[in-house]
Amino acid sequence: MHRSLYKWGAQIGRLVTAALVVAAMTAVLSGCAFDTRTNFCEQFGLRCKEGQQCAANEAVCITIGGCGNGTVDKGEICDDGNTVDGEMDDAGVFVVDQCSADCQSNQQCGNGVMDRGERCDLGARNGMPNETCDSSCRIVNDLCGNSVVDQGKDEDCDPGLMDSAACNSNMAGAVSCKTSRCGDGYTNMVADESCDSSGVDTAQCNGRLCTSPSCGDNYVNQVAGEQCDGDGKDSQTCNGKGADALACHPPSCGDGYVNTAFTPENGRAPEECDNEGGGDTATCNGNNKGENGPGSCRNSACGDGYANAEAGEQCDTLLGVDSVLCNGTAAAASLRCKLAACGDGYTNGPAGEQCDVLGGGDTEACNGSAAGPARCRFSTCGDGYANAKDGEACDVGSSDTTTCNGSSASIASARCELAQCGDRYVNQAAGEQCEPQNSTGADTRACNGKTAGAVACHESLCGDGHVNTADSETCDTLGGADTDKCNGSSAPAAVMCRAPRCGDAYINQAAHEDCDENNGSDTRTCNGSSATMAGVPCRTSRCGDGYVNSVAGEACDVSGGLDTEACNGAAAGPVACHVSFCGDAYANAEDGEECDVGGVDKATCNGSNAVSASGSLVVKCHRPVCGDNYRNQIAGEECDSDNGEDSRTCNGAAGGPVGCHLARCGDGYLNEKVEECEADTDCSQGKKCNSCKCES
Repeated sequence: MHRSLYKWGAQIGRLVTAALVVAAMTAVLSGCAFDTRTNFCEQFGLRCKEGQQCAANEAVCITIGGCGNGTVDKGEICDDGNTVDGEMDDAGVFVVDQCSADCQSNQQCGNGVMDRGERCDLGARNGMPNETCDSSCRIVNDLCGNSVVDQGKDEDCDPGLMDSAACNSNMAGAVSCKTSRCGDGYTNMVADESCDSSGVDTAQCNGRLCTSPSCGDNYVNQVAGEQCDGDGKDSQTCNGKGADALACHPPSCGDGYVNTAFTPENGRAPEECDNEGGGDTATCNGNNKGENGPGSCRNSACGDGYANAEAGEQCDTLLGVDSVLCNGTAAAASLRCKLAACGDGYTNGPAGEQCDVLGGGDTEACNGSAAGPARCRFSTCGDGYANAKDGEACDVGSSDTTTCNGSSASIASARCELAQCGDRYVNQAAGEQCEPQNSTGADTRACNGKTAGAVACHESLCGDGHVNTADSETCDTLGGADTDKCNGSSAPAAVMCRAPRCGDAYINQAAHEDCDENNGSDTRTCNGSSATMAGVPCRTSRCGDGYVNSVAGEACDVSGGLDTEACNGAAAGPVACHVSFCGDAYANAEDGEECDVGGVDKATCNGSNAVSASGSLVVKCHRPVCGDNYRNQIAGEECDSDNGEDSRTCNGAAGGPVGCHLARCGDGYLNEKVEECEADTDCSQGKKCNSCKCES
């Protein structure tokens, strides 16, 4: 600290002022100093014994009012606030300060006092002729050892024949008459050196201090085996000199030395014990395999935060509180500092336990050790554990699953019970869409009951394959398709999933319906339910189906659609399934018709008004024939004789192209009823034919 007097040149004035203030305060507070056991110096962080105080400018305790307090007291020449003569500068040269260590000299050459570094001091006579002391307080001589620093001799000083504290004598070899400096390789014992190893530490010498290595000398000489060094007492960072082989080594839990000033890393208190190697014993905690911890190198006790297996501990929570893994000191003696385990009979709250039954079995109130995450918790529906003792058949939490009703089930009696149709709770996860709200699980209008197989507790739907009579179903085909026995789901609501019936207004093609109209009555296009023949009811009205649908305009209907004498068949076009009559424009051969062109004659057919002149022949709806005794003018007939014979006015059927034409002379046909000839060849005896008469 005293070195600052030379480095703080700008602060000397302030330090002197501070020294005066300290002196004044010391005078005022001296009564307090003697009334307490110790004095604490805040400036240096130093506590002094009773009757002592801190030096003004040095971290050292002095007698109260003594040399070093910064005040020139009675009997003192000076007082610079420290207890040293000076210090080594950066070059290793000892430089005196303003006042000697005993406050008896201002250490100025010429003051008549031979101070440190001076070989002589004759006061005012220094440097005078015939005097042995020059003005620099050196003895006058030209050889090292003459006590005079001779010019031109490369002398720094000359102590005479013996070493001095400041100067090496002529016994110092290369550094004779040189300023004594630790590190110059010469042991100047007067300068308080006990060795000098040229500034390098050796096993026998502290290089920078020139003192013999000793644990407690506040100098770390690693060559001498030291790793730290304090005042020789145990400390947080260094074992003291009482540690034998471990003295001046950094303390560690497990080094075998109990350093009561040392608290291991992460520890909470200094060492009470120390097992060499750091292993645990029944009475002493080790170093936790080098990791240390709160209870390292402390007497083993549950709650010290160190798990000592040798002391029977499996775990140890600091301060003995329960933790997630460890029972604290509140547990029974046999369970303290043991791993928390459901079934040990101790309820460890931080470990998540709400209860704990010895042995780990379930009870009505408490889940046992087999309950997984819910072990040693109060048994509640929804905790994920099926506690049979608590009446649970299953437990999957709050949500439903395919097999289990969750704790959120709206029906209390169904919670944590196996999901089943009929329990009055709709478990959608189990595929339920509804639940019959009755005590038996029977079908209801809206919901299939428990006997519905795969669609039990599903909304009643036509096509689900289950006949729900409560929903008015009489049949139900899976998939909802029509069958010959059942209307499917595409049918109107009133008839879906009911037996098909002609007249139910739904066309079930699988039941051979291709129409269904007017509540089963016949329509122009559809046979109604009164049609009794198989395959005819609710079929498109068709001539030939054997059913007379009068609304469709039928007057008759022959199965198969063939013509009969009384009924036109299916081929009759507009008059199909009508009573056959000549003039209906359909030639019904079974009714004796050869043709039928309606009521008007045609070139190929006699009309319905045709009547044989003799009444002996049926000629209507027959092909016109010359000789049928009916004149069909449209067919080119001008006349028609009975049986096709010639008459006086009409050529008969034999007339060929002019048959049933009026007999005319020259028509190329000889009608003997009225003509003799038509050509000469028709005359005999050489007669000629003239105007259809044979003339000579």
